[in-house]
Amino acid sequence: MPAEHWSDTKDQQRGSAGHVAHLGLRFVQEWEVSGKTLRPPSPLYKTRDLVERIEVTPGVQTCASTHRRYTQVQPLSEASDRIRADVTRGVRSCLAVIQVRAGTEKLAADGKNGLAHHTEFKRPDGTWVAVRDNLLNPTHYYAVGKAQQSDFYPPGCAPTCSAALCDGRRAAGWAPWIICNNQSRHDMYLTLTKTATSSIRPGC
Repeated sequence: MPAEHWSDTKDQQRGSAGHVAHLGLRFVQEWEVSGKTLRPPSPLYKTRDLVERIEVTPGVQTCASTHRRYTQVQPLSEASDRIRADVTRGVRSCLAVIQVRAGTEKLAADGKNGLAHHTEFKRPDGTWVAVRDNLLNPTHYYAVGKAQQSDFYPPGCAPTCSAALCDGRRAAGWAPWIICNNQSRHDMYLTLTKTATSSIRPGC
């Protein structure tokens, strides 16, 4: 970006847009359900270091201030053997990539074409459920059943994650869950079906 077009503040009259840059930091943490609350029984561990300065335009180097919780993260090498093994050799249960035809990424069946983040989970019968959020219809999930994971998602608050839970509290021993965070991105929550079912219900 030419330096003369850079602005330190958002200027909508000039048509300025936000600049997205990856700060390098990647971290992992163990979480558990305690009653009706999610809590982290472990500290944060980093697998990559935080980048302190980024040249966003010639001569302008900046980086937003980061909460010390993320600047004073322990390296993964200091985690327990169990956590390190889970991170380095574990199998991911959350699949955050879905198949979407080119040009249909934002299309929704109700005409509110603001579909954004996505996730999916596998049901016991081998079929799949893809879940999207909609920036034009916040607080609502958009979901579709698919026969195979490779099928395209048809036109149908922040990044979601989902999978099937082997849950001993359910008679069927299975229930889908979704982890997400609110629009301010300050709170994370988990939704879980009350009963195992093969049908899709809004909001899981």
